[in-house]
Amino acid sequence: MPRIPKIRWAQRQRFLIVTFDVGNASNIDFDYKNHQIAFKATDTETEQEYAVTIALYGSIVSRNCVHTSNGKYVRVTLPKAPQCEWERLTQGPSKDVKHFVTYDWDLDNTLEDDKEPEPPAGPDDDDDEGAQSKSSEPVKPKIPQHVLEAKPEGGSSSPDKEKIRRVREELDKTLDAEEKGLAVGEKIEIGKNELIGLMLVVSIVVSLMTFFITRGYYLH
Repeated sequence: MPRIPKIRWAQRQRFLIVTFDVGNASNIDFDYKNHQIAFKATDTETEQEYAVTIALYGSIVSRNCVHTSNGKYVRVTLPKAPQCEWERLTQGPSKDVKHFVTYDWDLDNTLEDDKEPEPPAGPDDDDDEGAQSKSSEPVKPKIPQHVLEAKPEGGSSSPDKEKIRRVREELDKTLDAEEKGLAVGEKIEIGKNELIGLMLVVSIVVSLMTFFITRGYYLH
């Protein structure tokens, strides 16, 4: 028999964030209506089924609702219509649902106003650092389409190869300049690291000399 999951919710001026505490959720199904949402899912680890229908306090834009799942919970974003503050999540004092509903103060404190919540962390998030480093690489510029389609003077139907060649040379020069700029920046960064290391070594040597001198030992 399906159970009602624990439900947490928070709100912003433009939308609601509702979290259903169902771990390892599969067969996730939502049915959105203007004043109601229905949720179904199965915990694959315990094979427990969960289901709940919530009559909402206000109206939502049902076609713009989206949900995510990260293995610990299922979270859905509900755009408000109109955009106003809700006194509660549910429409009325339905005990069978309200008993499972709490306000998510942690989520309230971590999200900024009017910003969509970020999707939960996934297995590919460990590659963020590598993705950031790749984003710093210069992207080879493309030849504009109007240049590729340009025709030489004289009414020829073939593309103007000379014009394309000149544009390609200019783009290659721009790319070379960007790559050289990145190389200089990398060298400066390496030089800073070497200088910091040298200063650290000098500091250690001075400290040792001061220690021996104050103890009455002299270096010959």
